Amino acid sequence: MTKNKQKTSNQGYQEETNSDTIREDSLTSLTAEIEQLKEALETAQRKELENLEALQRERADFKNYMKRIDRERESNAQEYKIKILKNYLPVLDDMQLAMRNQPATFEEGQKWIEGVDLILRKFETINKNEGLEQIDAENALFDPIYHEAISMEDAPDVPSGTIIDVLKNGYKIGDRIIRHAMVRVAK
Repeated sequence: MTKNKQKTSNQGYQEETNSDTIREDSLTSLTAEIEQLKEALETAQRKELENLEALQRERADFKNYMKRIDRERESNAQEYKIKILKNYLPVLDDMQLAMRNQPATFEEGQKWIEGVDLILRKFETINKNEGLEQIDAENALFDPIYHEAISMEDAPDVPSGTIIDVLKNGYKIGDRIIRHAMVRVAK
């Protein structure tokens, strides 16, 4: 029996040793797995930080792009205004000269009127060259797309809906209305 007890106690010792080895192996395996997970977490955190920094750079670049586009748009609008206004400066010069040289006599007045008429034609030519067209309204049928009725009046000689007077000319560029013609319309 003593031998049996020894075998049993050796087996118990062996089982304990085997159990300790299994635990150590499991612990080593878990420790290795934890280290791998830590490394994976650190890698993911670095990648997340890189992605965040890249996103922040992209947002900053986009904001800068939008600011640049706005500056360019504003600059282009200003350049366009300058181009248009340069075309009108000769007309302004002519009008100022005409006003400085107003006639003293009736005979001089006729020539002065002719000069002002030339300035008006020059102004209309510049407008036409820029694509500005006058809307035809004189004796036309009223069309709310092109005309704005200020009043409706009795006009026995004129068919109803016909424009009898143009108070302000209307203008368009292409299909776009710049200003409606202000008109009086027959009832």
